[in-house]
Amino acid sequence: MRLVEKDLYCLRWLCEMNFGSVDQLWRAVWRRDESRSAKYAEERLRFLEKDGYIKRELMPGTKQRFFRCTKKGHDVLSQVRGDVVPPIRKINFGQFDHDNFLIELRLEFEKTGAIKSFQSDRVLKAELFSGKNSRERSRYEDYHMVPDAKMLAREGDVIWLEYDRTKKSYDRFKEKAYRLDDRLRAPHHRLIWIVEDQGIFEMVKDLVSTFRDDQVIVITREQFLKAGAAAVLEDLSERKKVAERKRAEQENSALRLKKKAEEEQFKKELEQISRELETAELTLMRLTEEQAALEKKFFRKRELEAEVFFQMRELTAVIDKKSAIKKNLSRKLMFTSLMID
Repeated sequence: MRLVEKDLYCLRWLCEMNFGSVDQLWRAVWRRDESRSAKYAEERLRFLEKDGYIKRELMPGTKQRFFRCTKKGHDVLSQVRGDVVPPIRKINFGQFDHDNFLIELRLEFEKTGAIKSFQSDRVLKAELFSGKNSRERSRYEDYHMVPDAKMLAREGDVIWLEYDRTKKSYDRFKEKAYRLDDRLRAPHHRLIWIVEDQGIFEMVKDLVSTFRDDQVIVITREQFLKAGAAAVLEDLSERKKVAERKRAEQENSALRLKKKAEEEQFKKELEQISRELETAELTLMRLTEEQAALEKKFFRKRELEAEVFFQMRELTAVIDKKSAIKKNLSRKLMFTSLMID
């Protein structure tokens, strides 16, 4: 038998998620199309195991079987798909409950149809180690603080997924919250933080109290299983809508306040201009009156000059006449004197 597309996807899925049971691989890979039961998945897994692409491991003390990808499976997958996360060499049953629940989370979130892509912590760490996601912080610190998963929602939001099964020190949780807060600074980034019990819930809830409410959901495992992935995503989406409405209201309120302030400023400027215009009009009236008074004085001066001119002419005529009379009299007097002599 040859490898088909679903077989390759199964190998990739095992590399990304560490391991998977028959039921989990059926739901992840084959349930969506030709397989209505796990029987077909079992046939394909037997083929993959027989040809050495996957390896079966039993959980200690039980008959539960789980599959992981082998080096051969990874090599074949890399030839077809290129850069693929290398598989684990052995299932770590010490952290089985944590890893197994992350598998169930992926299956539940992908089942909703709202998730476009899912990257496990193995994929994220591989990208970090290869330098695709390098930062200024030391690689060692970032490597051990990578979230459990990164999901890309079909609406475009990036949703970080974190699951804490055991209670750690307060400082450890504080450092994790700090790292997650740094990731949430990017636009459209959200966080779903699932914890095992109420004690961890209270600690984490306190640490994320400074986060925006629309960016983060802290929920216990029991609450998540009761609500379901679809309800949690809907809650996150509803918080986003509420936050957007609040931001829109705040922006509208700020816009109204700005507009009101502009109107008040315009009124003040208008009042100032009106006062200045009134002052200018009064000044113009005063200058007009002064001009009229000056013109009146000018015309009166011209009249006085004319009167003086005519009076001077009359006086000149009188003087001339008197001078003539005086001259005649002088002549008569001289003649009379001569006659007497």
